[in-house]
Amino acid sequence: MNSSLEVMLEGMEMIWAPGAEAVKVQQALGVRSLADMTPALERAGYEVCCVDLPERVSGFAQVIEGKPHIVLNRAKSAEHLQYTMPHELGHHVLHLDDSRNHQPGLPSKDLAEFQAHQFAILWVLALAKDKEREDVLGQNPEWFMVALISLLMTAGAVRIPLIAHLLSSLNGLLSPAAQK
Repeated sequence: MNSSLEVMLEGMEMIWAPGAEAVKVQQALGVRSLADMTPALERAGYEVCCVDLPERVSGFAQVIEGKPHIVLNRAKSAEHLQYTMPHELGHHVLHLDDSRNHQPGLPSKDLAEFQAHQFAILWVLALAKDKEREDVLGQNPEWFMVALISLLMTAGAVRIPLIAHLLSSLNGLLSPAAQK
């Protein structure tokens, strides 16, 4: 049986691991700014290209003939794509890279999108300066809901095991065996 602390730590890891992975990848690629992204990804073997895509599609990640591709919608603003690129990189790192130790099976589409957003949010927050951060996040409003959900989940990951532990302790104090 997992202790309350173990449950809490597992929950926190599930919520924040994609963002931590973004920071590790930034360091490994030597990315110091949002402008460094494309050259760093290309040096690392990614093919980054802009093409015409349907309006609702910002981009996608795919491995083609063994080479990772990040395909971006050329109709989107530069600020929009500065979020989309790390989002799609997040899909590569978290879901498509066979060399990493992924948990068996791919996550659900919703969980995969949530994780890629977490990756992109931490990527942008770590690299962008004040005005640049405002512009990039302003062009990608989905970041706010993901960040809010993450904070609420974090509060739950801390609160629920703590309440369970307190109730268990209280139950032990109130049980007839404890009163003897």
